[in-house]
Amino acid sequence: MTQPAIQVPTSGTLAGLTLVQDVNAALAGLASFLQGPNAPTAAGLGLTGLPGVVWHDTSTNTLKIRNQADTAWIILGTFNEATATFTAISAGNMSNSGGSTAGHIPKYADTTGTAIQDGYAVGAVANALVQLDGSARLPAVDGSQLLNLPGTALYKTKGDLITFDGSNPARIGLGITGQVLSVGSAGLPNWQSPQARPGTVVSALAYNPNGTSCSYAGLPTIMTDGSVKMWGQSSNYCVGDMSNNNVVNPQPIAFDTTNPPTMPIVKVATSYLSSYALDSAGHVYAWGYNGYGQLGQGDTTNRPIATQINWFVQQGIQIADIILGREGGNSANNGSVWFLTTTGTVYAIGYNAYGQLGNGTTNNSSLPMRCGAITSIAKVFVGGMDLASVFAIDTTGKLWAWGWNGYGQLGLGDTVNRNAPIQVPNITNAKKVCSTNGYGGAYVADTAVLCTDNSIWVCGWNGQGALGLGNTTSISTFTKLSLGFTPADMDLYGGYYDSLWVIDSNGHLWACGYNGYGQLGTGDTTNRSSLVQIGSGQPWDGKVIKIKPGGGQCGNSQYVFAVLMDSTTKLWSAGYNGNGQLAVGDTTYRTTFTRCVGPRPTEQMGIIDYTTGGYTSEGRLWVLTADGRVWGAGDNTGYSLGTQCNNNRWEGRLSDVDY
Repeated sequence: MTQPAIQVPTSGTLAGLTLVQDVNAALAGLASFLQGPNAPTAAGLGLTGLPGVVWHDTSTNTLKIRNQADTAWIILGTFNEATATFTAISAGNMSNSGGSTAGHIPKYADTTGTAIQDGYAVGAVANALVQLDGSARLPAVDGSQLLNLPGTALYKTKGDLITFDGSNPARIGLGITGQVLSVGSAGLPNWQSPQARPGTVVSALAYNPNGTSCSYAGLPTIMTDGSVKMWGQSSNYCVGDMSNNNVVNPQPIAFDTTNPPTMPIVKVATSYLSSYALDSAGHVYAWGYNGYGQLGQGDTTNRPIATQINWFVQQGIQIADIILGREGGNSANNGSVWFLTTTGTVYAIGYNAYGQLGNGTTNNSSLPMRCGAITSIAKVFVGGMDLASVFAIDTTGKLWAWGWNGYGQLGLGDTVNRNAPIQVPNITNAKKVCSTNGYGGAYVADTAVLCTDNSIWVCGWNGQGALGLGNTTSISTFTKLSLGFTPADMDLYGGYYDSLWVIDSNGHLWACGYNGYGQLGTGDTTNRSSLVQIGSGQPWDGKVIKIKPGGGQCGNSQYVFAVLMDSTTKLWSAGYNGNGQLAVGDTTYRTTFTRCVGPRPTEQMGIIDYTTGGYTSEGRLWVLTADGRVWGAGDNTGYSLGTQCNNNRWEGRLSDVDY
């Protein structure tokens, strides 16, 4: 920089030592203007301005330089005169010099290095960044002092996350197994399930015209390529594993290579430990437990491979439907199976102690036997397994019955078993039959019939009031219920602990019978002996289109739950929930129908079907969505739910079955 000219005194004549002393004195006087606590002035230095002049500010031990505009001093750094050391201050760094405002953090050089900015307030005013104690030190902080941080009131459940929605903190609830944190349509993070996997996906769940899958161990499903996959707890090769091991994730069922199916498979059914598949040519394939010959192979050998029931092919018989009993009675593995042919006749295989095969005997059969001489049959319904009661409706609406009749549930006016079909009196326009049986100190059963004239007829065991007659008296002839509404659908379930649900034509729900876990949805656990309207004023009221019960119904088991779907495809559940089968996020039973919990609201999942399974307390719920995925909740013993390879326990929310 340009230093100012030194003005040497000129008065008199100077020479030698005197001249040197006078010059040094003049320089010392000049230096006093460039060092000290007060900023030098141009006038004091005999200058017209100070651009580029360096000043040692002894009050702060800093070196400063005058800016070119001659308007301000800029700190260059700190200067220690004793050690003759200088430390520069870089742009953006804080400096504890320059006189910060009280209660603010120290001043700092701005990012251009051309100005000094005052620090932020830290405690002297409201909403300060950090509250300092009296000695200007940060105080110790414990967890209690963080309770009032912005957004912490949003935490509701372990695992919650907090985000910022652009205006305020917002909560992200805990996701479920298999989901990933992604960005939603609003540009905010949320939990999402991965997109549907490429390739084949699920097209149909296991089918049972009686309303529930009654799966003991797992669930077979039909894939879009027509094949079948299954998973779950293995016993007697019931899930198709060649080594009889539990199957963690859905695996293909191996089919008979000698008599391969005509693809695709169009129906698959399961009950307890035996499963059946129907191909597009009307041929039946069976695998799993065969202790009573129910696989139709002429023997009692269990099979892991889906083997064709060749007897039907040899006789030129094509099958239209497969009917399995709901689990019930005392020994669910005493299995039988019924087949409706394309010509309207009925055949059966398996256990026959109560005449349920309908062939005029009580002998078990490992080959198909025709059920009497009935023809033109349109539908077949079965209640129970070992204690099976069988009903068939012909194309004119006549009702036929055979099998176990211990409580008059066949509606024939007595309690005598029938080993061949017999027409039921008084019923001439039947369209659906629900029958249930089970054990609770005694073997019991009851039946309800929905007719095309919108009437409901009931008979059998009535100890819990499930017949809806206003009493608990059992009857052996069908009696017509007095209804104040038009019924559209119904279901009767639970065995000894039985309940009846009816959906009317306006989408309202009515129920009666056993209510020990609130499965009726009345808000209490009191049994009802007459049909009462459920959930009046609830969001689903007037919108109910389907109801399916599940669980319980094997031996002395009262652990029943029910799941309804409304017209917006929302799912709601009530009843026993010891293993999370209600899919409400916990294991607490519900006495009112509560919304099921999935990866997103169930009406946004695209649910096209659902089914229930399990027995005793080990209930399960599965749903099929339009993208070909299956979701499950409930008991996962032996990986029977199929939702996670390392989760051998219950699942309280609808979680992705790992295909």
